[in-house]
Amino acid sequence: MPVAPQEAVSHLMQKDPSIIAAVVVEGKGNLIFQTDNWDVTPDLDRVLSSWRGQNAQFIKISGVKYSMLQCTGERMAATSIKGEGSIVAAKDE
Repeated sequence: MPVAPQEAVSHLMQKDPSIIAAVVVEGKGNLIFQTDNWDVTPDLDRVLSSWRGQNAQFIKISGVKYSMLQCTGERMAATSIKGEGSIVAAKDE
């Protein structure tokens, strides 16, 4: 039985306290859930475009610059060199 996005995120955040914010996107960019402490709406199209293009050296979300570590069709990983966090993204199709 499928789990609602909010439940899945809550479960992940409880299991791993280092996860402090999360976003769930469906399809080509339909934002279906984001935690209250992170609004990615202004940056979502640009980040998804960078992911699809698989050639960005960095992405910027909420004013924080993240250097791209890995970017494939299935996943994306980026980290802030200033220690402001990391981004991990995966597709579930």
